[in-house]
Amino acid sequence: MDWIKQIMEYKKGNWESPGSLGQKIKKIRMLRRYTQKELGVMCGFSLSSADVRIAQYEKNKKIPREKILKAMCNALGVGEGALVHADMLSYQEMFYALFDMEDFHGLHPVKKEDGYYLRFGSDSIINDFLEEWYKDVSKISKTKRR
Repeated sequence: MDWIKQIMEYKKGNWESPGSLGQKIKKIRMLRRYTQKELGVMCGFSLSSADVRIAQYEKNKKIPREKILKAMCNALGVGEGALVHADMLSYQEMFYALFDMEDFHGLHPVKKEDGYYLRFGSDSIINDFLEEWYKDVSKISKTKRR
């Protein structure tokens, strides 16, 4: 029932999509262990306003202009696609993305006793990405436990 609470919060304007631009900026910033002020300064903002500007972007109160977005991607060490691709909040957008992955990468649902899972075709390049992602997540998890 947690999803019902999320939808209610979203309707009240209190919940932000994990796939929104602001949440993507925040997630990558935190992975890089930058403060809002540090990221803001790296993007060219003054020391006095750097953290406020980044906070506004992370809360989706403001949308960065193209020049700032490029500076932010450069500071975070990511390509622009990492921040500007589809927001998966909308069920319709999510389904379109899943259908595309089905067509291009052999994605299909699998039912097991403990739930439903998604599996990619054995020849999909996505499997190589997932292997790398798993290794990265494992490293981060080990670091957090220390």
